[in-house]
Amino acid sequence: MPSEICRGPCNARYRRAQADYTAALSDWHTARAARHPDDPEPARPDPVTLRPWDGAPVWCPRCQAQIRRELAELDDLASIITATADGHRTAADSDTRVTRSPAPPSPSPAADDIDELASMLRGWESAARGEDPKPRRGYLATEITTTVSWLVTHYDPMITNPDYAADFGTEIRAWHKRLARRAKAGTGKTPRHLPCPRCQHRALCQDQGADYIECLNCGRLMSMDEYDTEVEEQHRRQNLPASPAAA
Repeated sequence: MPSEICRGPCNARYRRAQADYTAALSDWHTARAARHPDDPEPARPDPVTLRPWDGAPVWCPRCQAQIRRELAELDDLASIITATADGHRTAADSDTRVTRSPAPPSPSPAADDIDELASMLRGWESAARGEDPKPRRGYLATEITTTVSWLVTHYDPMITNPDYAADFGTEIRAWHKRLARRAKAGTGKTPRHLPCPRCQHRALCQDQGADYIECLNCGRLMSMDEYDTEVEEQHRRQNLPASPAAA
């Protein structure tokens, strides 16, 4: 089965380019239809030549590594939220879902998030097992801790399963973002002043605690070793002593 284009942030620049090309092509067709016979033919927009990152088969290896890290961090985020929740909140924050249910709002939206997270994780474990018995959870550790551990252990066959890898990875990333925002965790960003090797913009940054560097312009993900190699190459071109920390 052929691989598809990776769904992760590594292809953000490619997706923007494709969207711009589609819009330009639509404008071109409109201009041609409205063109007077004596007017010059409008120039057809050039197709996108940027090559996207392929999935393996759905997510590229770098995005797979990022999603694995985010899955493992769900347990930490759940612990932070549980420890800081007062259990008596009456005003929902910006991340609380709005439904049409006539039931009164929960006094603790944070607790609702934790329950929903546990349900989501149980669902993915059942999908991976191919069965739906409730596993024995919550005796030696919390249910979320043990379920996250099980999913991390069985992560490789899940993130490469063409039937549900896209949904699995997307849901893990969405939950990580949602809980990190509620817990106000990992919000620090350290800018890196080296230009991005792909788009040449000075938009590289590193999230607090992350072991990779991301370009905020084109979405490229770089390991720390790759970044250090780029720094060394830049210093070599400038005939300067290699000093990754200085960049």
